[in-house]
Amino acid sequence: MATQKKTDGGAPLLQRPDLDEGALRAGLELIDGLEGGPDDPLEGWLFSGMEAAWASADGVELRQCLLRGCELRGASLKRGSFVDVVFERCDLSNARLSEAFFQRVRFVDCKLLGADLDGARLRSAAFTGCVLRMANFSLSKAQDVRFAQCDLTEAALRDLRECKRVEFSACDLRRAELAGTRLAGIDLTTCEIGGNAWGPGLAEVRGAVVTPLQAMELARALGVRIQD
Repeated sequence: MATQKKTDGGAPLLQRPDLDEGALRAGLELIDGLEGGPDDPLEGWLFSGMEAAWASADGVELRQCLLRGCELRGASLKRGSFVDVVFERCDLSNARLSEAFFQRVRFVDCKLLGADLDGARLRSAAFTGCVLRMANFSLSKAQDVRFAQCDLTEAALRDLRECKRVEFSACDLRRAELAGTRLAGIDLTTCEIGGNAWGPGLAEVRGAVVTPLQAMELARALGVRIQD
């Protein structure tokens, strides 16, 4: 069973994927499994070093799977369902994941450059050491989600809905679009910000925790002139 990891304060209450790596099966080609269609879910598989770039698998369903070093560039996985899945060192650059569902999912050292997660639903998800430059999370629902040591420069994080217990730790958020996403209670002190796209009056950042230098950057974004 998945166990809940409790943390202090407003940090995510992440649940580990219910995944027994030793019991996973191997041998099925990833692209064959993905293109099997939404009526043929993939469950209990290990995919290592496999290629499925530009695969078309909208509505695909993966459960209790581990994908390690797989190539998924440009794959169309819209409206897919990913439950108890781990992606390790996978390339999902420009993958289309709009309106997909992620629950108890981990992305570790993955590349999601320009990936489209518009309108996705993320519950108990973690991105660690991932390249998310120009990724699109706009209008996504995010609950118990952690970004750690991730490159989110120029990412679209606009209008996140149901944004609850989201954490950014040691992330690069420069030039990310954050308009319409409430950051109240979120600690940004270990992150880099600057050149961000905010809504009128920077209402999004009200209640966030920032450093003095970050506060100066936000003041400049408001048009405040700071006298030395």
